[in-house]
Amino acid sequence: MARLIALTVAVVVSLCVAPKLIEAQEDRRESLRGLVGVGVVVEKLRHYAEREGLTTYSLQTIVEFRLRQAGIRVGRDKERWKMPGSPYLYLNVNALKSDVTDVYAVSMRLELKEMVRPDRDPTVKQFAVTWMALPTVAIVPARDLHLVRESVKEMVDEFINAYLAANPKKERLSPQYIPPRR
Repeated sequence: MARLIALTVAVVVSLCVAPKLIEAQEDRRESLRGLVGVGVVVEKLRHYAEREGLTTYSLQTIVEFRLRQAGIRVGRDKERWKMPGSPYLYLNVNALKSDVTDVYAVSMRLELKEMVRPDRDPTVKQFAVTWMALPTVAIVPARDLHLVRESVKEMVDEFINAYLAANPKKERLSPQYIPPRR
């Protein structure tokens, strides 16, 4: 019963917060300007979700692969700490299994965290969220838990699109490109 109440609260909060997040996305996109790359941190999943086939490793691989595919540098461990602001994408997938049915309540959030210094005291440094994807909440049958990966891909694509909009690539010649004849 407590999990059902928690899930209901999470859904209501998501519905209230979502319009404000969408409105703020354009402003947040500016926080991505000049970002040279990111690290990736995926919160460890619950053991029963891992047994159902949704693994921390698979989510880490998906996020890193999609970023690299889009041409975004992915810094590992020491490399990330050398990037200005030590930025990293933080993925949290919280999958709670029902005690009664074979169903999961899943919440997902993707955030970009960077080291920042507040204007009030520049000697203080701490990580803060400078961009976030629209959080997602879902009810998923255990047999379909693998579908959570698709939602994670969509969230990563949201980051990629915002990143590319803030950091447009210069025109490049691709192998398929054929220049017009003059």
